[in-house]
Amino acid sequence: MRRLLEIHPDGMEEWFHWSEADRAFAIEYRQPIGDAITRAREESADTGGWSKSRELRHVMTVPVVAHFEMIKKYGADPFKRGNEDLRRRALRDPDFRYLTIGRVI
Repeated sequence: MRRLLEIHPDGMEEWFHWSEADRAFAIEYRQPIGDAITRAREESADTGGWSKSRELRHVMTVPVVAHFEMIKKYGADPFKRGNEDLRRRALRDPDFRYLTIGRVI
């Protein structure tokens, strides 16, 4: 059995899967990340990536499902405080290079 649980405002979908034979379930997350990244790149192009105060710069967009994939691949959350080295490694990873808008430091 498969059933849609929720559609989040950012487009992420939560699906419930149930296997009667195994008596096990799983939650699947899906998100159309292409649209989110395209929108972020367009917004960044309009402002050069800088905020109105020119203090902050938008350099990347990480959809929720991509964040989950990073956690799964590296075994830890790259965006948690103290994981700066892991974050740099994740953002330089060829599997996630589509997330960055500009150059990653």
